[in-house]
Amino acid sequence: MRLLAILIAVLSLPLAARADPPQPAPDKRDYSVFSPTPTGELRSLCTDRPTKSTGPCTVDAGHWQVESDIYNFTVQRGVSIR
Repeated sequence: MRLLAILIAVLSLPLAARADPPQPAPDKRDYSVFSPTPTGELRSLCTDRPTKSTGPCTVDAGHWQVESDIYNFTVQRGVSIR
């Protein structure tokens, strides 16, 4: 079992060495509401609303993201009001 783990580790080293290094994030300090981030440098769109499943998402300078419900319905059973 130990020999198998060592063999897998040794064989996976060349694959890890071939991986492209991560690209540094572009410098976006010069962008603002009046000088928006160019389309080619925008972050990917985060569609999960913070109150539903994830934390807040960052939107690039000069852009807006609005999410809302068209219709929202909640049913609560087993509660009696007297």
